[in-house]
Amino acid sequence: MKSNNKYLTKFFFYAFLTLILSGCGLPVYEALDPPTVAFLSSGVNSVAFTSDDDELIDGYVIYYKVYYADDTLIRTEEKQFDPTTYENNDLDEIPSGKTLPEKLGFYKIGFRSRTNRTDPQIPVSVGGSTVIIDFTNSSPQIFGSDPTIYVDNTDMNPDFGIPARSVVYSDAGSAFPNYVNDHTFKRFVRNYEYGSSYKDADISQALSRGGSDIATIDIAFVAYSYGISNTTLEPLSSIPVYLGTVRQTSMSDNNPNTPDNG
Repeated sequence: MKSNNKYLTKFFFYAFLTLILSGCGLPVYEALDPPTVAFLSSGVNSVAFTSDDDELIDGYVIYYKVYYADDTLIRTEEKQFDPTTYENNDLDEIPSGKTLPEKLGFYKIGFRSRTNRTDPQIPVSVGGSTVIIDFTNSSPQIFGSDPTIYVDNTDMNPDFGIPARSVVYSDAGSAFPNYVNDHTFKRFVRNYEYGSSYKDADISQALSRGGSDIATIDIAFVAYSYGISNTTLEPLSSIPVYLGTVRQTSMSDNNPNTPDNG
């Protein structure tokens, strides 16, 4: 009986402590589970992850970064998303959410025909779903199609929007008066601007390491879970997970700053 009383005492103590902390406005720690990388068959120009079975998760936020092809920096920065790197070197844990991606120069993906970005970007809350960002038909740039988001093999572009680079058109001209409202974000398959005085911010980083002309690029992606705390109603994020890279070729474009619906 004494043993049972001891466990009951502990239970009520921690329950009481939780109420006190919540009542004082101090957050009760809640951690979201991160997505799990889904490895695809070789030769597929896509990245993918599996959603976690966590009732607090409302969806996922995706970041990307442009590198010139075979840039050795990719492997170096990939390791910074690996928890074992921190454990083996007695470092602090990976910060949750956008902190590490933005520190490394990653950009949050946009969506064509949208003028803002909302969280969560990919509203998948069912555990075990496979989310694929498919670039298979996106190369070469001039004739390729936009990347497609699949959830459990269903094309979700009509619902989520077409994934786009998080840079805007610097000058669309008077021929496109409505582009500000309808086509803020640039495409992943064309509209790369780096041959003039104005350069897209996301590709300028690659240019600084790879020279003035890049024929082929690798685009790395990371994702993290997003949700709302049950106790504080504050936003929650998991640690970011490195998903891998896709490759884009034939970067030349005669109209790098002209919005189009093709």
